[in-house]
Amino acid sequence: MRRWFVRLPLPGLLLCFTAVSAQEPQACSYDVCALRVVDGGGYFASQVVVRGRQGYSLALARRSATLEDLFAANDSASTYYARFETHDRQADWFGWIGSGLLLTGLVADIFGEGGLSSRSFLLYGGGIAVTYGVAIPAQRRASTDLSNAVWWYNRSLLGAP
Repeated sequence: MRRWFVRLPLPGLLLCFTAVSAQEPQACSYDVCALRVVDGGGYFASQVVVRGRQGYSLALARRSATLEDLFAANDSASTYYARFETHDRQADWFGWIGSGLLLTGLVADIFGEGGLSSRSFLLYGGGIAVTYGVAIPAQRRASTDLSNAVWWYNRSLLGAP
C-alpha cells in the first residue's frame, strides 16, 4: 500500500505544474526579443535596430513599416515612435533645405560678382542656420524619441511589475 501513496502525489504535482506553466505563456523572452540601437560601423553607416543578445538586425534606425508594426504592440512605444517619425521627417526636410541654400550660395558665388554684400553670403548663412539651428536639433529629438520607443517596448517585455 505504501507504493500507491507514493505514486499518487507525483502525477498530481505534474498536473499542477503544467497547469501553472500553461497560464503564463511567454511568446518571447527579454534576452531574445529586447531591442537596442547600435552603430552600423563606419563613418557614413547608419544606426541599426537589433534584437536580442545576439544582435539580429531588424531595420535601419529610420522610418519604416517594420519598426512601426513592432512598436504598435505598446501604446507608449507607438506614441514615441510617431513622435520619432515627425521629428525625423522634419530633420530630413530642413536638412535638404539647408543643403539647397548652401548649394545655391555656391552657385551664386561662382557665377556672381562676389563681394562681402553679395547674396551668396546670405545664402551660406541661411543654409548654415537652417542646418545647425533646425535640422540637427530635430534629428536629436528624433533620436531621443526612438530611444524612448525602444525603452517602452523593452519594458513591455518584462510584464506587469
